[in-house]
Amino acid sequence: MLNYAVMRGLRSQWCILVTVATVALAGCTGLLGIDHDYTEEVAPTGDGAFSPDAACSDHLQTDPLNCGQCGQDCEGGACVTGLCQSAGDAAPPQPIFLRQEMHPGWMTSATQSTPAVIADGDLLVVAVYWGQHTATVQVTDDLRNNWVHLSSQDACSISLVQIWYAEGVSGGSDTITVTQTGTGKLGFYLLEYGGIRLAGSFDAASQRSADGNSNAMQVGPLTTNGPLELVIAVFADTRVSTGLIAAGPGFLAEAEDQGFISMVEDDVQAPVEAGSYSPTATLAPGVSDLCWSAAAATFRAR
Repeated sequence: MLNYAVMRGLRSQWCILVTVATVALAGCTGLLGIDHDYTEEVAPTGDGAFSPDAACSDHLQTDPLNCGQCGQDCEGGACVTGLCQSAGDAAPPQPIFLRQEMHPGWMTSATQSTPAVIADGDLLVVAVYWGQHTATVQVTDDLRNNWVHLSSQDACSISLVQIWYAEGVSGGSDTITVTQTGTGKLGFYLLEYGGIRLAGSFDAASQRSADGNSNAMQVGPLTTNGPLELVIAVFADTRVSTGLIAAGPGFLAEAEDQGFISMVEDDVQAPVEAGSYSPTATLAPGVSDLCWSAAAATFRAR
């Protein structure tokens, strides 16, 4: 179906036949010395004119094979607003945020649990602290998420800590349960974070106990590799009976226990970039002890 046809004769014949999507230039011989046909696909623009670029892609702003104009190949990179991005460019990481924190306290029991409503895809961290060095702990939940444990740390056989986590969790109404093989003191902190990778989020971990009597506590160093990472640390000292553990610079105490002296901190207010970090904390002013233990872990942002 032809919209219009223009036929013009000189010493050679020009034939331009324009359809809705095709311009055909045929029979160009003689003056121009063209002895073959030429065909180009075009499409009408909003003003009724025909634009060659419009036919090659409907998404010139985002098509990596036709980025900004037809034939502009980004060679493996993304096309953003009509400009090619390097294949090595990565999208900026998503913000990390603490969705909720729950702390049921401690008790002398083989089992501790807490109900929680959790969101799909979040990271759950359980920081466990207990006082019987012959006991081991286990974390489970009713939604059967996959729990991974990092190494535990013991100080003086009475102050133990361990970090467990489940990434990319199935959300809904849940109950998180911590079980120990003994019957001594047992407590835990539950923290839920958004903005963490659904899989492969764990990056680094470290554990440490006191080298001697001290007020200052430190765990690390931790070497982080991602452009933005969450750092979590838990500190405990069952031999100390008064005061609170204070978070170190760059960290926020998310919860603490005055009965079984312990505290969990994170850097969620200012997640770190790639580098080496050593989370710190301090016992109450004037208090020093050699039976504190600590554990820390880092997780990559999406």
